[in-house]
Amino acid sequence: GDCEDFVLLKRKKLIERGFSVADLLITVVRKPDGEGHAVLTLRTTDGDYILDNLTDDVKLWTDTNYTYLKRQASFNTGRWVSIEDGRDVLVGALR
Repeated sequence: GDCEDFVLLKRKKLIERGFSVADLLITVVRKPDGEGHAVLTLRTTDGDYILDNLTDDVKLWTDTNYTYLKRQASFNTGRWVSIEDGRDVLVGALR
């Protein structure tokens, strides 16, 4: 789909500009409507930012309305790791 094409192109362009492959991770999310979607996670010292073809905004992952399912492993982009979305735990702890 379009989101996968966007992720691959954006990743390629950022690698060409000197970003580390280990900091550009293809990520699988679930949108609020339940549909699957792919975004690119940019890991930085200031946090993990999401590049998404559905918005022009670059946001911290915690500022999106997605449920995070899995992403490439930073130590081996050929492997995928499950993501435990810590926001749910935090919200539960505040109640």
